[in-house]
Amino acid sequence: MTPLDLLRKFEDIYQAMFPATINENDAFIWLSGIPHPLFNAVMHCKDKHFLQCLKQIEVQTPLSFWDHSENDSTIIETVKEKGFNFAAHCSLVSWDVKNFNSIKKGIISPAKMDDFKDIMKAVFHMNSSILNQLIILMKNTDAENYLIYEKDKPIGTGTLIPFGKVGGVFNIAVLPEFQKKGYGTAIIEFLKQRAIELNIEKIILLTSSDGEKLYRKVGFKKALDVKIYVKT
Repeated sequence: MTPLDLLRKFEDIYQAMFPATINENDAFIWLSGIPHPLFNAVMHCKDKHFLQCLKQIEVQTPLSFWDHSENDSTIIETVKEKGFNFAAHCSLVSWDVKNFNSIKKGIISPAKMDDFKDIMKAVFHMNSSILNQLIILMKNTDAENYLIYEKDKPIGTGTLIPFGKVGGVFNIAVLPEFQKKGYGTAIIEFLKQRAIELNIEKIILLTSSDGEKLYRKVGFKKALDVKIYVKT
């Protein structure tokens, strides 16, 4: 599977949550209407289409643009000229589903959504309105949301969204005081095991450059370097 094929599979999961404004081989532009750049994104777009696409979407802010090798190399200059600023360096990574020896830590169970939102708010600094809208979007899919507990305290979250033979991983978060203690790895390993049970063949996610190190340790491989530019 080529990097663009993998990206298109990942885009399919966004399409399942909410129909894209533009969904073509040369462009995928997803505008959920949620006022956060994570949820309004130009995920790939060829240069010849960008200005035309931007006319349709520039009223939507905040908006993010994913810069990577599957775009034409000249497009980033146009993106900058249009007022987008660099925000983050990320990686699109995937794991080919297979049996493995999982690491178990804490107790993981289906999420109580109030606790789920509280952790997401604490880790990602999203307000309640944005989180409520995100949860509504996820209800359009077969999303499985989980919490990890330590001594009855919910301390982390994780989401698996199955779509055919592919699964998207989202919302991996651990409260700051419990980070770097193996709980994030435990959530990921749990979602990998769920992928096996659901007969998923590949799971995909977008992670920060720091997070990529964790995913490599549990078998994920990088498909694309992605620089996120944001217009607010």
